[in-house]
Amino acid sequence: MDESEEIVQEVFYRIWKNREQLDEKQSVNGYLFTAVKNTCFNTMEHQKVQDQYAALLQTVYKPSGVDFSAHESFVAEELEKDFQRALEHLPPECRKIFEMSRFEGLKYQEIAERLNISIKTVETQMVRALSKIRLDLKDYLTLLIITLLNQN
Repeated sequence: MDESEEIVQEVFYRIWKNREQLDEKQSVNGYLFTAVKNTCFNTMEHQKVQDQYAALLQTVYKPSGVDFSAHESFVAEELEKDFQRALEHLPPECRKIFEMSRFEGLKYQEIAERLNISIKTVETQMVRALSKIRLDLKDYLTLLIITLLNQN
């Protein structure tokens, strides 16, 4: 119920935000139906991605009390080393923004305010950081996908 209310609120917010661009001749009922339907689909797709991410995290970080095999421990240690190396290779400002976002849990707006830069700069630096880290760790992603497929 809460999620349904959130979706309807989001639709009404977008309508209000873009009210100047709306066509008065278009059917309001049809527009609302389509907007709510599309927002529902987007929400479901987002939930699917979150569920896949949760499954991946569950594979990487086993619950306490579960022993890692020697191979899993070795891969985890190597991944940590390579991740730290990838961070070290980022330009200083890019790294600082990434760490503030991912390690301190700050929102882009908060980072922009703290560093006295535009939110667009924060977004650009995060895209660069994530692309570089993804590229540096691409071999591990392949390994994790193969591991997940073998478990299912």
